[in-house]
Amino acid sequence: MTLSEPLLLQGHALELPVRPGWVRLALLLAVLVTWLPWPEWMAWWLPDFLLMTLLYWTWRAPQQAGIGTAFVLGLLTDVDHGALLGGYALSYSLAAYVILRMRVRLGGFDWSGRAAHLAPVLLLTPALALLLGEGSGLHPDPWYLVSGLSAAALWPGLAWVLDGTGRVSSHAVALRSGAALL
Repeated sequence: MTLSEPLLLQGHALELPVRPGWVRLALLLAVLVTWLPWPEWMAWWLPDFLLMTLLYWTWRAPQQAGIGTAFVLGLLTDVDHGALLGGYALSYSLAAYVILRMRVRLGGFDWSGRAAHLAPVLLLTPALALLLGEGSGLHPDPWYLVSGLSAAALWPGLAWVLDGTGRVSSHAVALRSGAALL
């Protein structure tokens, strides 16, 4: 990468297909990172890596990760956190829906514009899970909302990492389509 190249993929590079195996692997790694036994003092600051990865792939590859994937991963998160069954599933599904609705708009922004558009989604998703837990009488810790701030702050870094993975090269696309390379 040179200084003249953009930090994150833009233009034609965003249109390259994504390998489904990479999407599954990234989501599996995000699940494993989420399930790590983090220290108690980090729980407030720790972003929801699973949600961030899910939203990235919902935006970039909606055929491989969409609302159904968000629902299933939300149910797994409900079970892992011992939360109200369906709370994370609902909030992840709504977040995926919002990203799908904003998909075209997000493609027109650079990394900072995307982060600004995704920040409300990353902040409101834990807020919805918190409200659902409060409504069910579980009384979750309101400091959990800080994780939405850290997720919004770390979004560009995660997008940069995921942009470098799983892309089918333009050379492979040209070979598959039968186009002659000059």
